[in-house]
Amino acid sequence: MNDQRAAQSASIDRVEAAVAELRKVVDHAWETQGTAEANDALLAVGPAEKEFREARREMKLLVDELRRS
Repeated sequence: MNDQRAAQSASIDRVEAAVAELRKVVDHAWETQGTAEANDALLAVGPAEKEFREARREMKLLVDELRRS
């Protein structure tokens, strides 16, 4: 039970970190529009978005598991 709770907490932490990173890269992409950095900033959004989706999926699976127990 404690292992499951620890996994859920770690998963939520991962989602929060992914959201913070996504917010940072999206803000940077907006700030660099029209500059030489714009393409690189926009490319950074993809990996951040991917991490967010993976973290959210993991969290959802753990929450679904909790509901079934």
